[in-house]
Amino acid sequence: MSREFKSHAEAIQWIARNAETESHFEILKDELEFNHTYTGEYFINLLLLDNDVAFYSEAA
Repeated sequence: MSREFKSHAEAIQWIARNAETESHFEILKDELEFNHTYTGEYFINLLLLDNDVAFYSEAA
């Protein structure tokens, strides 16, 4: 399932409201920017993330 947006600002606002952690926010933002670079459209694929996997640790 994917979520489409009309603009970058709309997408970032949606991501900020729905991301569960800062790492989740960064993952979704990176996907948004990648998709826009290669397709010219603003969208993300809504994948269920395991928060343990999405968690960023500087020790890693």
